[in-house]
Amino acid sequence: MLMTDKSIKNINSECFTLQKSSDSFIAASSNVPRKNRQKNRIERKKKELERIRNEIVFEDESSVDMRKIEQDSIIATIEKMSYEEKDFFGLKNEQINPDGHCLYRAFSDQLAVRHGIYVSYIELRSIAASYIREHQQDFIPFLFNDETGEVKDVELYCQDIEHTAMWGGEVEIIALARAYKVNVELIQMRGPPLKINYELSNQTSLNDKGAIRLSYYQHMYALGAHYNSLRDKTRNENNNI
Repeated sequence: MLMTDKSIKNINSECFTLQKSSDSFIAASSNVPRKNRQKNRIERKKKELERIRNEIVFEDESSVDMRKIEQDSIIATIEKMSYEEKDFFGLKNEQINPDGHCLYRAFSDQLAVRHGIYVSYIELRSIAASYIREHQQDFIPFLFNDETGEVKDVELYCQDIEHTAMWGGEVEIIALARAYKVNVELIQMRGPPLKINYELSNQTSLNDKGAIRLSYYQHMYALGAHYNSLRDKTRNENNNI
């Protein structure tokens, strides 16, 4: 995750404070060996903070290029889809607010424009949580804690979906796709669109109106991953994304 200028300034300030503390220890305890350990600890922390600051600056400076590379890649995928699909004039990004609810807002927009289903992002959070609760065995393989290797508490996970701005991901997309029995195409930086829930393509009339189409960005915002809704263009619209 990228850091803001304010965060960098805070780290710079802490480095300066540690430098002053280190200088004070050098002056006050030059003849007191037992204080060397504390002085060394401050020096180590100062070096670690400086390393972190340098990494943040490097990431911040390179982030613009990554955003462009990602956007160009997604545009290329969309153009390829436009060429391959008959009577299809391309897709346009419907910008979604990056507030932690972007997946649900984008899914809500797609349900409205493609299927005439109007549901709020809050309701979609509740629907996703309910589906995961009712089909826990289907989702346990996706709910491992990366740090401990243990399965997450499903109920606590679902409560976070319902009552917080926890960002949605593939687990929640699968839950919503199955709950509504719709196909989902996720267009991202590398590779062809990720197709979700296509095993149900012949089981619901909703798919006659087309798949839910979302674009997935990892570098668009400093906050982290982001989803936009991909609406169909009309014949009269230009080719800009």
